[in-house]
Amino acid sequence: MKKVVLIQVAPKFAEIIPIYCKECLKHDIFDNIYIASSVDLPKLDDRCKITKLKRDFQFSSNILKVLPQIPEEIILLCCDDHIMVQEHNKQDFDDTFNFILSNKNIGSLRLSHNNKIKFKNQTGLISEIHPAYSYLFSLQPTWIRKDYLTAMLRQGEDAWDAEHNGTVRAKNHPVKKYGVTKQVYFATNFYRKGQYLRAEFLEYALENNIKINNVLPVYTKRTINNKRCTGLVSMEEYILNKENGTLDKMVLDNRVGKGVKRLPR
Repeated sequence: MKKVVLIQVAPKFAEIIPIYCKECLKHDIFDNIYIASSVDLPKLDDRCKITKLKRDFQFSSNILKVLPQIPEEIILLCCDDHIMVQEHNKQDFDDTFNFILSNKNIGSLRLSHNNKIKFKNQTGLISEIHPAYSYLFSLQPTWIRKDYLTAMLRQGEDAWDAEHNGTVRAKNHPVKKYGVTKQVYFATNFYRKGQYLRAEFLEYALENNIKINNVLPVYTKRTINNKRCTGLVSMEEYILNKENGTLDKMVLDNRVGKGVKRLPR
C-alpha cells in the first residue's frame, strides 16, 4: 500500500513547494506527493503529482478539487510549510499507517505531538484523542481517510477556518480520532501566521544551503533580563548577526506577539 502526501499551495507561497518536496522525499518514506496549485511550478521529482487549478479557491476548495484524483484511501495531509527535518523513524510511519489502515472506524491519526493534546487513555505510541481537545481536526501532519477529510471540509474555507470549523464538525462525526504520544513527523514551519519567516526555518535553510527568494521579516525569540521576548527583524540583519555571533543583541520590532493578525491571501 502506497504512502502518499497531499498539500496545496497559495500562489504567493509557491516557492515553498520545491523545498517541501525535496526535504520530504529525501527520507524515502512516501511514494508520492499530490499537489494542488493554481500557479506554474518548476520541474519537480517525478513522484510529485501536480493538479493545476484554474485559480486559487482557498485551502478547503483546493483540497476538495484534487481528492477525486487520488486513488489511495488514506493520505497524509499537512500544510506546505511543514518542512521535514532530521532523520525519521520509518517504523513509526509504518506502524501508524498500518494502524489506521486496519481500523476502519478511525478517521484520522495525527503524527505531531505536544503536551496540550488530550487523550482518552494514553497508552503506547498511538492513543485516542479526547473529543474535548480544541484541535480535534488539525492540519498538523495527519494520516486521514479521504471520505472523512471530505466530510470535514467546506468550499471556500481557508486553512484557519478549516481547522476551527472542522473541529466543530469532527465532534459530531462518529469516526474515532487518534494521535501519537511522541513526535513521528518532525518539521520546521516556514511561516509564522502566514506572513513572517520563522527563525527556526531560516536556521535550517542556512545549514542546508536552501535559497529563500521570498524575503519576509523574520519572526524570532530572544531572552532579555530573563524574560522571553518575540519580535521581527529583517532577514539580512538576522544573518549578519548570526555571522557575528550577536543574535542575542539584536534590536527587535516588538509590535508582533500572540495577537498578530495574518494577512489576507
